[in-house]
Amino acid sequence: MSLKIQINIYFYFLLNLLLASLFTCESKVTKFTETRFQMGTIVQITVFEKNKETAHKQMDQGFAEIDRIANLFWEGNPDSDIYKFNHRNSDTVEVSAEVAALISRAKQISVNTFGAFDMTIGTLKDLYSFKKGEEKVPDSLIVSETIKNIGFEKLEIDLKRNLLISENQNFTLLTGAIVKGYAAERALQKIVKENHYGVLVNAGGDICASKRSDGQKWLVGVQDPAKKDHLLGTVSIEEGAVVTSGDYEQFSIVNGKKYHHIINPLTGFSADKSHSSTVIAPDAEMADALATGLFVLGAEKGLKALINYPDIECLWVDWEGKHIMSEGFYHYYQAFYANSSLVD
Repeated sequence: MSLKIQINIYFYFLLNLLLASLFTCESKVTKFTETRFQMGTIVQITVFEKNKETAHKQMDQGFAEIDRIANLFWEGNPDSDIYKFNHRNSDTVEVSAEVAALISRAKQISVNTFGAFDMTIGTLKDLYSFKKGEEKVPDSLIVSETIKNIGFEKLEIDLKRNLLISENQNFTLLTGAIVKGYAAERALQKIVKENHYGVLVNAGGDICASKRSDGQKWLVGVQDPAKKDHLLGTVSIEEGAVVTSGDYEQFSIVNGKKYHHIINPLTGFSADKSHSSTVIAPDAEMADALATGLFVLGAEKGLKALINYPDIECLWVDWEGKHIMSEGFYHYYQAFYANSSLVD
């Protein structure tokens, strides 16, 4: 063998060894996490990526999308379509196509949950205050008068012209029970366009995730509504969303009675059928809205509502501490103690 061939073979060997080494380094996927305060809550984005610069660029895109949606839907933003509708002086208000589409989807959820989820309760919610030192609960007469003017059926949406229409100008829209989930989902979808290794967005407990390239599942803790800093168990998902609604985050004690922030649109008072509800759904928008609606309904009526959603599962904890699961929830759930019951 000639010296030239020997040298070429030698350099070919070194080149392949170097490329293999570089490939191994480049192929190492690492977890990156960043936390910010957005939409009045703690938002955390986790991505698996090959390098820090790419990871943080993706996370910045996700946070920017959440900021965009927050400004678009925040009732207190004078430039938002929701503010414009809530301060309307006519029966018709033109909004963006994105706002009209989300409200239209929300109205369908209202139909499917028998009115338990309802974005038109803004004026009703304004009667309450759960801020420490400023607790406020309305009397039943004020509630009964206010409730006459709310109801999703009083709002029409023209998707062709992007119009919100209502002859009743005495109600306002409250977006909190769906927009946080929508924002988390949009942030996730924004990132996964460039990420192929796994993404998780946690917007104040509204969690959504994409599949991980390592084949591992995401593990999500389920809060015990009766014990702070304790978990009932864990939910494991490959992708999709997990959202819990509970009466333990915002509440006040007035005259010895507990009132919390999840208002039943049908009664005007704090919902009393559930202690918490945890929803597993394909996307966070749906999980967020249904976590509220199913909480209000409670397990008995909630299971009937889930007939409209065959790909969605729920776990309820009632006031007696009993755990009631939809049929498929147990596939995802690992309880920490055995007081669960499966509902067929």
